[in-house]
Amino acid sequence: MELPQPTPQHDRLTAFAGTWEGDETLGPAPGIRTEPHAARGRFVNRLVLDGLFLQNAYEQTQGGRVVFAGVGMYGFDVRGGTYTMHWFDLMGGAPETVIRGRFEGDVLTFAATAPFGQVRYVYTLHGADEFGFAIATSKDGAAWTTFMEGRYRRVG
Repeated sequence: MELPQPTPQHDRLTAFAGTWEGDETLGPAPGIRTEPHAARGRFVNRLVLDGLFLQNAYEQTQGGRVVFAGVGMYGFDVRGGTYTMHWFDLMGGAPETVIRGRFEGDVLTFAATAPFGQVRYVYTLHGADEFGFAIATSKDGAAWTTFMEGRYRRVG
């Protein structure tokens, strides 16, 4: 049996491999915070399973202390023609379904329905050594509120 090989779509995820750090702004969130505030984010991403997946380890710090962490697994579903994201974090919940996304130019966007409405995760490549990341939510799919955004530089 011949094992699957990474496709050009899988190869697009290699742009995110490495260690990245950057400043983040967290917007107001009902029941969590009323005012925006700053944090620092760190992604440690590596290709796994012969390049078929990108494994992500994320930590967010405030005041030198880790306040949030998560792990993700990103891939490409050849049959479905979409990028896939599985995410687990300190909030304790496991994803009920895979989160699906698409690359358009240098922007990789994932979208999902959540208990509070809709959520999208947007990764924007800015050359080989920088990317932006944002999470936005919407109750109706029309008006979006940025929950978190950051800009990260490659450090390793």
